[in-house]
Amino acid sequence: MQIRELFDRPGEISKTDDEESSVRFDGFVGGDQLVVYFREIDRSVWTVEFRVGGRQDRRGDKAGEELQIFSTVIRAIQEFVQDREPQEIMFTAAKQEFGMDTNRAQLYDRLVRRFANSQGYTYTVSDRDDRSIFRLKRSQQSSGSE
Repeated sequence: MQIRELFDRPGEISKTDDEESSVRFDGFVGGDQLVVYFREIDRSVWTVEFRVGGRQDRRGDKAGEELQIFSTVIRAIQEFVQDREPQEIMFTAAKQEFGMDTNRAQLYDRLVRRFANSQGYTYTVSDRDDRSIFRLKRSQQSSGSE
């Protein structure tokens, strides 16, 4: 499966809460609830995190579903970006959980690269201890044309 196909295979997700500084999307993937949270931490700077079945970690029990999970999260981010037009979005990816490599940062990197290009953002990745920190910033062309 190619990365571009991931954007065409998300699970169902919809906005369930929309407040001034927080937005929540809910859906289901593989029978588990998927919740995507957006929180504004500074003016037009948002963090995003998600939970599957109430957990942030995978614990190895979602093997085979991670592509649909991430595709669904990307769909929520796309809807959020269209609605709120944030200047910056930040999130982290654990490099290891329970002593095992997650490879999550590598998958995020591939997905974020495509997402950023299609939505008018540039992105950077920095490493801090056991996490990769992703930072997407609206490109000057995008922010100036809206």
